[in-house]
Parts: sequence; C-alpha cells; structure tokens
Amino acid sequence: MKRKVYMSLVILIFVVSFFGVCYAKNSESAVAAVFISSQGERLTARFDTGSKMVTLELSDGTIITLPVAVSASGSRYSDGKTTFWEHQGGVTLYSGEMLLFEGKEYSAPNSDHPGPGNLNRLQN
Repeated sequence: MKRKVYMSLVILIFVVSFFGVCYAKNSESAVAAVFISSQGERLTARFDTGSKMVTLELSDGTIITLPVAVSASGSRYSDGKTTFWEHQGGVTLYSGEMLLFEGKEYSAPNSDHPGPGNLNRLQN
C-alpha cells in the first residue's frame, strides 16, 4: 500500500514538473507587438515562434489566430482566407479582399501600450 502511494506521488510530481517546464518554454517563445492605424485603432499581435502562429487582438476585442505562411519579404500569417502581413514596421490584415486593419508598429519607452497623448504623435 505504501509503495503504491509513493509511486503515485512520484508520478504526480513528474507530470506536474513536465508540464511546468513545457509551459515555461512555450511562454518564452511569444513576442508581442502593438500596431496603431492612422485612425488611432490598435492591433496587438502575439507572435509564438514555438508554434509558428500569431494571435491578433483588434480594438473591438476580436481575436484571430493564424498560422505562419510563406513570404518573400516580411512575416506573413494566413489561413487561406484571413492574412496578416508585417513588413518593415507596417502591417496589414485582410479578410479575403477586404482590408480590416492597416497600421504601423508602436514603440514607446517603458510602455507596452500607447497612451492617449501618444496617438497624436503617431499620426503626424
């Protein structure tokens, strides 16, 4: 009886440790970037280099996840219908032929997100 309990604990510790290490590795492979349109709308992109996917969050709360796609230049992610393309700090997001978002990368010292006062500087 003691042996079964001991083995169960060892297995449980191993499983928890294994998943903890996998989770840590996956979280380290994600890089986030914020893009701002000329109208002040925001798109947040989380690039997961481990799974080769990007997760996009639009200003209206819409979340889209796309796999990496072949690109001659820049980074392109597409599921065949929706396409996100990043090239030289600018991005476009299309659904079919319809442009959903176009903007430029936002980077502010010591900030992950733009403040209201910073949007005017981006548009000039």
